[in-house]
Amino acid sequence: MTISLRLGSNDHKDAAYISALIDAVKKNDRCFDEVWLATSYGLPSLAQAKEDAGKMAAAAQAFREADITASMQISRTVGHHESSLYNYPSGFSPDAFDCIADIDGESNGGVFCWNNAAFRRYWCEILPVYAGFQPTRIWIDDDIRLRLMGRSRALCFCDHCIALFDAQTGKTYDRASFKKAFIEDVAVRRAYIDFQVKTIGEFAHELFSALKKAAPQAIPCLQNGGATPLPIMAQKEILTAMKAASGFVPSFRAGGGFYHDHNPQEVLTKALTINYMNARIAPFTENLSCEIENLPHTAYGKSPEFTCIEGALYIAMGSNELSVTLMTNLEDLDFRALEFGHLARYRDFFEAYIKANDGTENAGIAVYQPDDSLFAKMDAHMQPYFNDSCVWEGAALLRLGLPFHAAPKGEGYLLTEKAVPYLSAADMDFLLHNTVITDMNTVKRLFDSGLYGLCCTCAAVEKKYSSSVGEVTVCEREVNYKRRYLNFDVHYVPAGETVKAFSTLFCRSDDAVIGNGISVVETRYGAKWVVSSPTIQDDEISFARREGLRLALAHANGGVSAYVASPQQIAVFPRKDAGGAVRTVLLLNLSVMRSEAFKVCIKGDADTVTLLRPGEEPTVLPFERNGDGITVSLPALCGWQCCALVLA
Repeated sequence: MTISLRLGSNDHKDAAYISALIDAVKKNDRCFDEVWLATSYGLPSLAQAKEDAGKMAAAAQAFREADITASMQISRTVGHHESSLYNYPSGFSPDAFDCIADIDGESNGGVFCWNNAAFRRYWCEILPVYAGFQPTRIWIDDDIRLRLMGRSRALCFCDHCIALFDAQTGKTYDRASFKKAFIEDVAVRRAYIDFQVKTIGEFAHELFSALKKAAPQAIPCLQNGGATPLPIMAQKEILTAMKAASGFVPSFRAGGGFYHDHNPQEVLTKALTINYMNARIAPFTENLSCEIENLPHTAYGKSPEFTCIEGALYIAMGSNELSVTLMTNLEDLDFRALEFGHLARYRDFFEAYIKANDGTENAGIAVYQPDDSLFAKMDAHMQPYFNDSCVWEGAALLRLGLPFHAAPKGEGYLLTEKAVPYLSAADMDFLLHNTVITDMNTVKRLFDSGLYGLCCTCAAVEKKYSSSVGEVTVCEREVNYKRRYLNFDVHYVPAGETVKAFSTLFCRSDDAVIGNGISVVETRYGAKWVVSSPTIQDDEISFARREGLRLALAHANGGVSAYVASPQQIAVFPRKDAGGAVRTVLLLNLSVMRSEAFKVCIKGDADTVTLLRPGEEPTVLPFERNGDGITVSLPALCGWQCCALVLA
């Protein structure tokens, strides 16, 4: 595996800093294999680029002499926002390039249109100068994408792009008629998105063709983010163009966000985003890196070891390389060396876990993201059309000790209310043929939208009961879970021949049964949906209710691939081989406190189960066979610590 260190755009200009950094890395054996030397964020003149490139080449030589691979980071092309351009010295006027625009024609300063010929010529001249030191890999930053920052948010609608589209399609649009057609005519929208995907791929091909001449052995690499269909379309096109231009299979680095660990469970959202990209990009790349971006990287931002916890989690989500950011120098190298030491300590764990994951894919419930959501009905504001990701919704459920992921295929699918406006007829047909876990908020919205196929109805709790509804969860034994739903409407699935209850709602004042809490409902095709009333994304879920959800899933599809058997906030991330056998399980304590000893139930069989813990030798664990699976007993896990099981 490769662990990469991403430096800032000025770091290579300070020879003393580079020397001290190399010494710090050497003292922490195998903490890094590769360094990314970054180009300027501004628009340097040719003379400035040549001067900068000379210092970059000297730094690259120093790293190579220390047996650290020297690669190149293209800090900006299209641009993120104005500050990434104007806060840095520039020798070239930005007025020479067209900026991107939103659908009303309003420009976004500092973010350029990739279809501008002068803009393309500039980068095809400047970047090969930097590549003169013959980098092993060339990583282009994630601003070459269709999910943009600023006013536009996605796609470029500048006059030049619309004119090019007119020429391609034989149409003649003014601004008003184009906007109307894009919003109302799905065929026009599809054609324009395809045009934007194609042209950003052409820019990537042109750029890496120029870089190929300067550094013929350099492997092209793309950094990108975005857990919705639009970024994925562009990423696939760009990676294909990179391969065609260079002759090498590209590498890919997914990421976005989580700069500090003040709210540590937010890392789950980023992990699912990385998972979404990795699972869809894997056929187009050879190595899947992941962004661990600790900005601005201070002692009071992200703790050093959390960098390693992130790395383990992203490996569970399909990554086989790690990229760690060191772009700011607000702390001295003694503080940074703490992180280097943790990475060195985790190294054997990372390598063993990645090796065990080879040839596997995520197992468990997949968060459903409608693939055709780009072509759903949209309003005049086009929001949340371009940026609405359903993937994040799975993060709230991971702490229940049930397996959720964001890859395309799952043992079942988590359907959230956010997805409903984007569901096509094909999406509904797919879901009605498969196991789904959802809640009454989503089901009611489906019914209200005219999307049918569930063999049940929807009823409302009488208003006089709505602030005093409790629940009895029926598990393998009866467990009472009495709680209050306060000040909002409660809907439920009434009893029926096609409905099996796993909990019931009752009135807290007189114990009168009202309706079902957790139900398994058949679809018109015979598949089974687990429906929770009122919601499953709730901080007050008890272990009894969790067990009700798990047993309902077992009734619906035979059970999940792995789960934590005890009531502790330990997330479980199983991965399975091509034959469907679970091969690894990452376990992460999402609580600040040390757990008790706990058990993990895994569907399937194994001859041996090996425990991997960072900084420790692998240990073979005993396990029990029961029914169609095995149960593994594990020792206590400290707060925000991880371990992995390898089944063979």
